[in-house]
Amino acid sequence: MGKLAILGGEPVRRKPLPTVNDKSGRNIGEEELKLLKSVIESGRLFRYSGNMVSSFEEEFANFLGVKYAIASTSGTAALHIATGAAGLGPGMEVLTSPITDAGTIIAVLGQNSIPVFADIDPDTYNISPEDVKRRITDKTKAIIAVHLFGLPVDMDPLLELAEDKGLTVI
Repeated sequence: MGKLAILGGEPVRRKPLPTVNDKSGRNIGEEELKLLKSVIESGRLFRYSGNMVSSFEEEFANFLGVKYAIASTSGTAALHIATGAAGLGPGMEVLTSPITDAGTIIAVLGQNSIPVFADIDPDTYNISPEDVKRRITDKTKAIIAVHLFGLPVDMDPLLELAEDKGLTVI
């Protein structure tokens, strides 16, 4: 094993990790701000008293070419919905990234399933499709792709792998 970078060894990464405050890759412009302002000014901040959420769900479903899309209050809530809808249960394994919010793991544990961490791509810090493939067992039922810092996971190889192995992708 070589020396740690802090002790003079070769650094694994030369540029800092993106942070939550790093806005690169995000596209929040005047149109989004105008819509946000209209919701706040309407005083209708609850989904059932206004129409923005249902309009978004309908537009998003159309965009995806599916019958329904449901908005949730948070990513954690969405993961609980998705893991339940995927039919996960006791002893089933779910492959995911070790760099994630606790909500990812809690949603898996909430189904009495077992989180299994796949390694990451050192350039994006997203889950490595190659390592996902290596970690699939007969107990694996799903893959949770975690997109980090505005960088999307390379979904094509994950989706191909999931289709080949009969796995659900969340």
